[in-house]
Amino acid sequence: MTQYFFLGSLLPPLEFGTIPEMSYKELVVYLETNLSKEDQKKLQVLRRLIDLYYLRSFWKEEKIGEKGNFNENELEEALLTRTGFPDYVYNFLEKYENTDERLKHFSELLAVFFDEEISKNDGFLRKFLQLERESRLVMMAFRAKRYNRDLINELQFEDPNDEIVAEIISQKDAPSFEPPDKYIELKSIFEEYGEDPIKLEQHFLKWKFEKIQEMQGVELFSIDSLLGYVARLFFVEKWNELNQEQGLKILDSLLKEAK
Repeated sequence: MTQYFFLGSLLPPLEFGTIPEMSYKELVVYLETNLSKEDQKKLQVLRRLIDLYYLRSFWKEEKIGEKGNFNENELEEALLTRTGFPDYVYNFLEKYENTDERLKHFSELLAVFFDEEISKNDGFLRKFLQLERESRLVMMAFRAKRYNRDLINELQFEDPNDEIVAEIISQKDAPSFEPPDKYIELKSIFEEYGEDPIKLEQHFLKWKFEKIQEMQGVELFSIDSLLGYVARLFFVEKWNELNQEQGLKILDSLLKEAK
């Protein structure tokens, strides 16, 4: 396994509530310049999940960020030329040609992404994708119970024989959802912040940040460590964006009250 001593030595500590010394965008430039071709592919997979959410934003005619593999122009070109994304993305586009249908079935695209990429990858990347997938399903189960949504319908694109999916389905008639032990902390997070989407997302980001730290291991200069840092930096910057959004909402509320 390649050791990236130069890159590893560049990485400053990360902390929520502060602006990182090195931005996500700056870090990606260093990585794209110095990683081997094989490890660049791993970075692309990590960022592909962001690209999928940017696709959804594109279909909703919302602003697209710059943390994925494509900027807005490149994303649009990838859709037009049918190059740049894996086949499963274009298969989804062919299956659902209408924008409304693509948005309605977006969870199907996510399910295929996780299924494909988890099976193809190993090491930290595989563990990270599993954490992302399973923790999202757990949070979905909490929301479904709170808002009386049909769990079977929510999981229609997931493999019913999958362990976490089977666990959720087994509780479809229960008054509340009890997650597996490794996700028990998410229950208290949802119970405390479930009515405040911004705070809920911020605490969810913090929880994932800590889990990734545990997953990275002790090899500070490995690709696994670098990918873990990329993910944690993304979470810190996302937390800051949400914090700013919360501040703007409070300011807007105060201005309305003053009128």
